[in-house]
Amino acid sequence: MLLALVRHPAPDIAAGVCYGSSDVPLALGALQRCLPQVQAALLEKIPENSAIWASPLQRAAQFAQALALSRKQAAPQFDARLAEMHFGGWEMRPWDQIERAEIDAWAANVLEYAPGGGETVLQMTQRVLGFIQQLSKDKTAGVAAIVVCHAGAMRIVRAYQPALSVAEIALSAAQDVRKIGFGEVLWKEI
Repeated sequence: MLLALVRHPAPDIAAGVCYGSSDVPLALGALQRCLPQVQAALLEKIPENSAIWASPLQRAAQFAQALALSRKQAAPQFDARLAEMHFGGWEMRPWDQIERAEIDAWAANVLEYAPGGGETVLQMTQRVLGFIQQLSKDKTAGVAAIVVCHAGAMRIVRAYQPALSVAEIALSAAQDVRKIGFGEVLWKEI
């Protein structure tokens, strides 16, 4: 199955703020700016009426709904396993106001440290992979699907290989420093 992984448009939040699983809305006009480029990217590779899955966080959900309408297809299906990482007490705090010792502790144990007491990279990887594994076994899913989510989830899906352990996938995703732009589409065959 071919997956079109679509990052949500820019959220309405100040630069430099850790917002992870916080449910922040889209920035004014961001949906309209991203929709044409995403539609064009999907047009060549994704058949009409391919399922659209999305994170329930409004910045992804709103875009998925607009995408479904623009493609004249069924409403998206939402799955909480596609949400961005939960940063606990770091949520909605400027990154430069989070103690350096906490960030260093996370860097020293990227898989098992829970930033702000929230979720570990390993936990997030397990939930995202649960979604991918369920989708890949779904006989009604078709040959392609659109997944509107977040950069963290996209990195995990991009790192997914059936022969790798969850920890190996999590580490590969955590070490993936390539920027994923708002409204960017990545492709993954599962």
